Amino acid sequence: MPKSTSERSRVLILGGTRDAATLAYAAVAKFDDSVEIISSLAGRTATPELPGLVRSGGFGGADGLQKFLQQEKINALIDATHPFAAKISKSAATACDNANVARLSLIRPPWPLETGGPWIDVSSMEEAVETLENLKAERVFVSTGVTDLQAFARLSDVFFLVRLINKLPNFPLANSTIVTGKPPFSMDEEITLMQDHRIDTMVTKNSGGDLNQGKIEAVTALNLRTIVIRRPVHPQGDQAETVEQSLEWLMTQLSPALA
Repeated sequence: MPKSTSERSRVLILGGTRDAATLAYAAVAKFDDSVEIISSLAGRTATPELPGLVRSGGFGGADGLQKFLQQEKINALIDATHPFAAKISKSAATACDNANVARLSLIRPPWPLETGGPWIDVSSMEEAVETLENLKAERVFVSTGVTDLQAFARLSDVFFLVRLINKLPNFPLANSTIVTGKPPFSMDEEITLMQDHRIDTMVTKNSGGDLNQGKIEAVTALNLRTIVIRRPVHPQGDQAETVEQSLEWLMTQLSPALA
């Protein structure tokens, strides 16, 4: 007999990534009616079709998230946000500690960029801009998302090729071309894009995963100098690299309630 809503364990997935969506589908399939899965999205793009419940919009920092966890009687939280979503990950860690809610970080492995290749390791977007100045780069492919594009605006003599999922109404870079599309892109597609625009430098974040692997294979094949922004430090705590490991963690956390 299925459990009533009040009897079911509740799991909050902080999402917005392909890993989070895959996890939501896998968790709903695995736990069926015994666990209620809630996916939380930032609300920056159209809400995708996901199983279980979907919540869109921010929480209002760690205090707001803590209040949500307590009011909604959340039993476990999985942070499956982007590896560079440092603010929400920090808020999640604080909120879960204060609310005594079990927390797991699902973090895809970074790309293993070999020393001696075309990679230039930097710690921030600001350092990436300074590096472009020092290199005297002229034609730059920016593949970092929309958040920090304003940082490049001072490089008025540089041509920027920028790839976005959707065009921005107020784009901050005057000397630029925007291409739109959703990954994955093949290595051959990426090579053609870079050669057609005569790119001499790429800037990207080490987001890892196979969804954007094509551009890493392309710059490796072209031996194109690439500025790679390393990931921010993630809060300490339980971590998993795959959806399967995340489900195993959930089983451990929820097993008493599922018995």
